[in-house]
Amino acid sequence: MEGTVLILGDEGDIPRYVRGPLTQIGCRIVERPPGVDAVDAVQETRPDLLIVWLGTIGSLDGLALAVRLRQTGVRIPILAVTARGSEAEAAAARRTGVNDYFQLPSAAGEFMAAVAERLPREDKANPAGRLLGRSKTMRELREYLPQVAASECNVLITGETGTGKELVAEAIHAGSQRCQTRMLAVNCAAIPDSLLESEFFGYERGAFTGAHGSQRGKLEEAAGGTVFLDEIGEMSLHGQAKLLRVLESREIQRLGSRRSASFDARIVAATNMDLEQMAEEGRFRLDLYFRLNVVRMQIPPLRERKEDIPLLVNHFIRALNQKLGLDVEGFTPDALALLLGHEWRGNVRELKNLVEAIFVTRPGRHIGPTDFPDHFRKTLDRERLRGEGNGDRDRLLAVLEATNWNKTETARRLKWSRMTVYRQMHRLKLNSGQ
Repeated sequence: MEGTVLILGDEGDIPRYVRGPLTQIGCRIVERPPGVDAVDAVQETRPDLLIVWLGTIGSLDGLALAVRLRQTGVRIPILAVTARGSEAEAAAARRTGVNDYFQLPSAAGEFMAAVAERLPREDKANPAGRLLGRSKTMRELREYLPQVAASECNVLITGETGTGKELVAEAIHAGSQRCQTRMLAVNCAAIPDSLLESEFFGYERGAFTGAHGSQRGKLEEAAGGTVFLDEIGEMSLHGQAKLLRVLESREIQRLGSRRSASFDARIVAATNMDLEQMAEEGRFRLDLYFRLNVVRMQIPPLRERKEDIPLLVNHFIRALNQKLGLDVEGFTPDALALLLGHEWRGNVRELKNLVEAIFVTRPGRHIGPTDFPDHFRKTLDRERLRGEGNGDRDRLLAVLEATNWNKTETARRLKWSRMTVYRQMHRLKLNSGQ
């Protein structure tokens, strides 16, 4: 990853879990002691990201430093990190203009995800940092992904449409030893049987009518890299047999050629279908299924990890603000509660499309329910009539997000006791935002 990270804090006290992961993903790290003029340090190093280590500067001085930077026009992202945090300090940090606050090492995964979001290029050395989410399933996915990426095994990614299967495939390739070569994506549903062999394997001149020259196939083009077979469940039985032969022999042969060439590429396949059920029904080859399903990665639907919605929304808002030159801060608590109550059949893709549609109308600093497109408001009305969603969980999560997970303020807004907030968080399986 390219990008310069400036860390303000005593060099001898900045812990390895701040410095170490940044080094591993290839960041250029510049460290300055707490006594240095922060504005001068920023102007000198021109970092892409500033990290204020509150462990040595002290929370008051560190947060005052953030205020001064913002007042002098510094607009680069600022992350505050500490080993001994508190809810009050987290709330104070965000009021100073700090983009995010993390207590380490407990929030190391979220910290690295925030770093990956704000640096110029995607994280290739640590692909897990590209997948956003504080939910248990996404944390486990990020932890598992580097192990998968480092192996040479074929991978089968399963999940509903719009969950981000191609993003996971890209992260696997980016974290693998093949990352210096290309990942070639193939939409299996878009290639008819009549063109499958020529598309996959290539052809020699005169192999068929219209073959006026030689052409490499997609599998040959991906030599040394990764082939991503999207919608593998849509491939015909004829195509499955051809693919199986390549995986078994590790050889490819162009149409019209008598010579074979070795096949050296990793296969990552994805589907939103139940391949096991299809195999039982004779619609998918069981032997091919076993070849592909060496490592299985299941991407959860958005409705099963709604605590990730605020993080995803903020990510989309930051990207659109930068692209369009706007300064939208986020959704109001009422609007966020509606997002949390929606069933999201289109998953993350649907959420991203909604935020983009809202930005077309150039909203104000805060997005409220009236900013939703008409079709989305009608969908919400229909869902309310059907009684879908988990109202208690959605309401509590929305208020927690609005108060930066401050339990005392959440209790005040909901007119609950603080202990009731904790009991409901435990009952509804809501993890702390820090």
